[in-house]
Amino acid sequence: MMMIKAAVGIWSILLLVLFRLLVGHCPPPILVKPCVCISDQSWSKRGDDQRQLPTVVNVTCQHGKSWSRLRDALRPFRGGGYILQTLHLEKVHDAGGGRAGARGLFRNLHIGELLLHDCRLDRWRRDVFINTTVYAISIVGSKLNKISNRIFSRLVNLQEASFAYNQLSNLGHRGLRLGSGELMLLDLQHNQLSAVPRRALLGVGKLEILVLSHNKIHSLFKEDFENLPNLLAVELSHNPIIRVAPDAFVPLLALKHVGLAGIVCSDLSTALRFVLQRLVSLDISSTSIELPFLVSVGNASLEALVAQVKSDMSASDLASLTKLVDLDIRGSRHFRLRHVSATPSLASVQRLDVSETALTAPTTLAMFPNARTVFMNHNPTTTLSNRFVKANSQIRVLHMRHCEIRQISAHAFRPLRDTLDELNLSHNKLRWLNWRALLPLTALRLVDLSYNEFRDRALVRGRRSGSTVAYPLDRRILPTSVEELSLAGNGLRRVPVRCTSRLPELRRLNLAGNEIVSVQLQFYSNAKLTELNLNNNRISRLHPKAFAALNNLQHLNLGWNPLLSIGTVEFPAQLRYLGLTHARLKQIDNVYLSTLKHLHHLDLSFNGLKTIHATAVGESTSTLPASIVYLDLEGNPLDCSCQLLTLVDWLTVNAVTLSTSGTICYTPKSLRYLHPLRDLCWSSCQSDDTNTDNDTSSSSRGGDDFRNRDSLHFCKPI
Repeated sequence: MMMIKAAVGIWSILLLVLFRLLVGHCPPPILVKPCVCISDQSWSKRGDDQRQLPTVVNVTCQHGKSWSRLRDALRPFRGGGYILQTLHLEKVHDAGGGRAGARGLFRNLHIGELLLHDCRLDRWRRDVFINTTVYAISIVGSKLNKISNRIFSRLVNLQEASFAYNQLSNLGHRGLRLGSGELMLLDLQHNQLSAVPRRALLGVGKLEILVLSHNKIHSLFKEDFENLPNLLAVELSHNPIIRVAPDAFVPLLALKHVGLAGIVCSDLSTALRFVLQRLVSLDISSTSIELPFLVSVGNASLEALVAQVKSDMSASDLASLTKLVDLDIRGSRHFRLRHVSATPSLASVQRLDVSETALTAPTTLAMFPNARTVFMNHNPTTTLSNRFVKANSQIRVLHMRHCEIRQISAHAFRPLRDTLDELNLSHNKLRWLNWRALLPLTALRLVDLSYNEFRDRALVRGRRSGSTVAYPLDRRILPTSVEELSLAGNGLRRVPVRCTSRLPELRRLNLAGNEIVSVQLQFYSNAKLTELNLNNNRISRLHPKAFAALNNLQHLNLGWNPLLSIGTVEFPAQLRYLGLTHARLKQIDNVYLSTLKHLHHLDLSFNGLKTIHATAVGESTSTLPASIVYLDLEGNPLDCSCQLLTLVDWLTVNAVTLSTSGTICYTPKSLRYLHPLRDLCWSSCQSDDTNTDNDTSSSSRGGDDFRNRDSLHFCKPI
């Protein structure tokens, strides 16, 4: 997989560098709803000579619902003024839009990577792409059953195409025409292909990477690959292959990587003998091929190897793989590496994964002295002693999740004080952490201590002295360089302010799944915080200024807490996501919500809300900002009387998408279980409060506009 990742990222990295040099400002948010445009102002080019360059942005449309609505939202980006580095469309089903709805959808757009997830493309026609530039396209989980040459042949600059997680069973008898024949990557994993689509591959002769894993392929023959002379990597893992021709891979003269994980065919060894000498990367985990086979062949060119070992081996057996950089033997539960004196260590390995093995940490790290990234998850290690790593170790990333670690010595990580960048010790049995263990690690940026046993507990001192509460994590135990910290699921009763307040570079903090009951002013020292997760605690009291100092906070999750009210809480101005699901809210009376000009997603699902006071443009009494793109009201007992018309008008005027699933009326009883926007005729309500006759024609412009635009067949009067 190392070869695949390297080859895939070459062109995208070059585009990324160019895009960041040109990044600029987005159009007004109201013009691009239901999409969200984001640009990084830190990369802006200033100066008169840069004014004519296009602006590079990232656009996400997660709740578009219809192609015609998205076509209007993408109109400001057409022409040469913008380059869309990524365009992400999700959950567009368009049940009644007709074929004309998608016409000209991407007209005159310049897109680096186009991502479509859970979208229905059965109504697409050839005129979807008109004068469109796309370098990479990914259509995932969209129930696609065919690839139309008439649609995708217009993308002349296309270099990467992914159709993973669809329902493709046959690609037809003609060659694929994806772009102008310059396609380098084709991803067809998780489909229903019963054989290698040799005829379809005739149209992509310059292909370098082919991914066919998780299909229903039964056999491999020489003819399957003879028209792919430039193929560098082929991924065939997890297919029910029962027959492999001995010369199946012989036509692939440029082949560097083969993925065969999960294939138990006995013919694999014979087929690999012809190409093993030129391979750089190989995945044979859970196959009929064992590691001694590679040693017997004597392949010294392998740089990346994924395998499962079923028998004990000596380190000298692996010494022939002198160029091995990436070694993954996870899942070899009964494997033990015998280390005898005078045996050369595997000094070339830099990335090591020995998860789910019986290898102990000291022995493993001694055998791979130059490892930079180490994964030892699901390992029986219980103690990290002072001899855990050697003095000359250069480990930068260390993951030891789901182990049995109960104790860490004071100087266990001392040799890594200048190199360790990422440490993951989640799902262990730690109850206490010596302050000398992690504090000296000056390069440490990411720390995950979630789901251990750092529970705040009462300590009984004696009859006279009574009991005290111990806070194992509420101490200075981390270096000031930490940027991401996770302490979720540890049973903390309060925010460990003595630990977090000494982290001025902290950007992401996860305190979910604890027992915190109150949030006061513990985050005032974390001015750079951009993401804060307080989900699933017992918080019932929020200080009005608890988040006021977090000027960079963009993502705040307060869901699953008995808040009851958020009336006086001052939320940061840069907030983009606010999660308040299952918060026992009866009303939204916060005066600061309307000032959040960047808020895109507001989650108010599963509360006790009957209505929300939101007024249209021009009035200052609304409790919701006009910047909201998606409002989730699922699971609330909404009162769909005419008093809700002001919210309907606000949703219409500001082009806000309301959650569909589970958003239903509760009262009056005659409208119960109906969707308040999709199923009701708000034109029956009068906009003039002095007129009480609901049987006359509607004078509510907002209600009529919404009904005429979004109702599919009919609606029920209020």
